[in-house]
This record gives sequence, structure tokens and C-alpha cells, in this order.
Amino acid sequence: METCRQKASIRPIAEKQSSDESSDSEDQSSNVNNAENFDDFSENEKSNRQSIAQLRLSTFDVWQYEHKQLIQYIIAMFKDLHILDALGITVSRLRDWLLAVEQNYRNVQFHNFRHAFCVTQMMYFMVCELNLLQKMSTLQIGILLVACICHDLDHPGLSNLYHQKAHTELSVLYKNKSVLEHHHCAIAFQILAVNDLNIFLNLSKGQFSEASHIIIQLILATDMAIHNQICDQFNVIVKSGFNISDPEHMMSLQKILIKCCDISNEVRPLSYSEPWVDFLFEEFFSQADRERREGLSVANFMKRSQVHKAADQLKFIRGIILPLFTCLGKVFPDVNTKILHSLQQSIQYYEKMSTFDADETKDAPPANATAKKGVQEDARNKSGNLTLSSVLTIPKIVVTQHGSANNRKIMH
Repeated sequence: METCRQKASIRPIAEKQSSDESSDSEDQSSNVNNAENFDDFSENEKSNRQSIAQLRLSTFDVWQYEHKQLIQYIIAMFKDLHILDALGITVSRLRDWLLAVEQNYRNVQFHNFRHAFCVTQMMYFMVCELNLLQKMSTLQIGILLVACICHDLDHPGLSNLYHQKAHTELSVLYKNKSVLEHHHCAIAFQILAVNDLNIFLNLSKGQFSEASHIIIQLILATDMAIHNQICDQFNVIVKSGFNISDPEHMMSLQKILIKCCDISNEVRPLSYSEPWVDFLFEEFFSQADRERREGLSVANFMKRSQVHKAADQLKFIRGIILPLFTCLGKVFPDVNTKILHSLQQSIQYYEKMSTFDADETKDAPPANATAKKGVQEDARNKSGNLTLSSVLTIPKIVVTQHGSANNRKIMH
């Protein structure tokens, strides 16, 4: 079917250079254009080793940084793991790609760039804590991080269920199967299709094909509709004898890893994790309001009157998160000592909360959420993200042919 594509003016990633500069030379790309925005990063990296060390921990405070700083930290991850060398790219190319990705996350309550950073940072934590570099190549680790960074690109803050009920263009395009996850993949590869945003340009055709396949499989694995299927497959593999050299086994492990990272907020300290719960509920409630306006049915777990925060969290941690990390612990026993204790602390916290009147707890957001909400909204205002557009519009990439090579964005 013919799709409606709405054009909009391009918001540059960085300030435009003069129009006579070449957009084809990496040497003339964002090294100059982004110098002002990122001139403090190298200094920070040298002088503030404590922050970089904290980046390796699950206790890293994701709330105290603006998007610009989060991008700096992702670059630090890639440098620390030598992924830039494995990809054969410069810091400036990675930075340009990250800026394009960041600007193609929307200003929604939960599924935003900060969430993508959290997932990526948790994967980095696991790489370090579980010694994944002894099991995987540097390139494989890089592909894992890329999938984490891109896994919710252009998320509209509306679930797959909404798209199915509303019969949106995306639901038709992807035949109601992992609608958003397919869309995230499409946006990711539209960004990579821009020559000077292609961080895989130095891979061979075979390597690029394999990397693309893995990224797609990993992003699709974040669809909770197939959660049980993925976990069951992994458990069967582990029971028969996990073999790191078997490509099928490796793919199954990578799916479990990204799934763990995607729902890993409860592994973090409660002061960092609890605000995410409230943001997710806000996103659910916003969807419910929209569905009522459009005459669509509303799922009970998105109704304000049906949500009981403590009980719902206990159900999710015990029924989904804990079994998932237990799966991973069958291959990496360190999970049991380095991660599961945090989940037990979350369980104890929500058990205590559940003793209060459910109506009071669901209606009054905790102090943590109120404080963090201000941080998140301030970060959104400074990040230059996309203005929320119609979920019925399928975006396409628009690239200017003049000025800086950085003036591009997936537009709606």
C-alpha cells in the first residue's frame, strides 16, 4: 500500500559549516563541527578516571547526565573495549552516528534515548563483570552494543498492541508481527545507509551481512511477545550442553543478554531504578488516554484504576526478570553473586510497599520519581530530539546535499 510520508525541515546534528565544504571526506566531518559540543570529553576522560570506572558498574547514576554527556560515555565504552579498532573507524565517525541515533529517539516518557543508554551501559557492565571478551570477539561485543543503542529507535511511546488495534501503517507494513521492533531496525539501517554515518563501512560484505543479521535478531528479541519462546530455546540449549562455538548457541545467548539489559532497571540501586517504573506507568496511561479518545479497548495493566505499583512490580520481577537472569546464570555463574542480590533488594522493597494502601501508592508518585522527572524533562529540552509526530507516518531519511556532512536526520 502507498504510505504517507510527511516532510519536515532538517534539524542539523551540529552547527552547519560553510556550504563549500565537502560532505564526503571523513577528515572534514564532525571533528570540526562537533568540537565545541565535545571539547570537554578528552579532558574529562583524562582527568576523571573515577567516572569512567563508575561506568563499569551497575550503580552508575544515569540520571545526572545530559544527552551530550551520555554520548561521551558511550564513546568511552567503545574506546575502552577497542571496538573502534575492530570497526576501523574514527571517534568522529562514531560520534556523528551517535548524534544521529540520539536525534531519532522521541521525547516520550520511557522509551527514549536515556533508556537506550541504560540498556547499553548495562551491557557494558556485563561485558566487564562476566568477562564476555573471553567468550566473544571484540567485533561481536561491538555489534551487541550497537543493537542496544538502536533497540528502541523512534519509539512513539505506544505499544505493539496499540498499533494492532488502531491498524496503523506500521502494523499493516509488518503484518502485526513485532511491529515496533521491525520499525526500530528499519530506522537503524536507514541511518547506517548514510555514507558518513555508516560505522560498518570498513567491514567486508560478509561481515556486514552477518552484523546486520545479528542486530536485527537482537532487536526483534526485545519484543516481550516472544519472551517465553526465547527463554525456552535457551534453556533447551543449556540443558543439552551450551557450546560457545556453536553459532546457534551464541545467537541464543546474545538474545538473552540484550533481553536482560532491556529490563535491567531493577538491577540498579532503587533510587535510580524506581523512577523508571513511574515513567513506564506514565507512558501506559498516556496510551490508555489515547485509546479511549479513539474508541479502542484499553488493557487493564494500562488503566490507572487497575495499576498497583508494588504488586505489579513484584509480579514482573518474580515472573520475568528473575527467571531471565537465572537463565543467564546457567552459563555465567557470576550472575548469581553480582546481579541477583540487587533483584532481591528490589523484591524486599516492593514487598514493604505492598503493605500500604494500593490506592495511595498508585496515585502519589514517589519523591524519587518527582526529582528524576525534572532531570529527565530538562535533559529532553536540551537534547534536540524529534518533535513527536503522528504514529501513522512512516519516517524516511532526508540528507542535505549542502553544508556540513552532519545535517541529516530521519524525518517524518
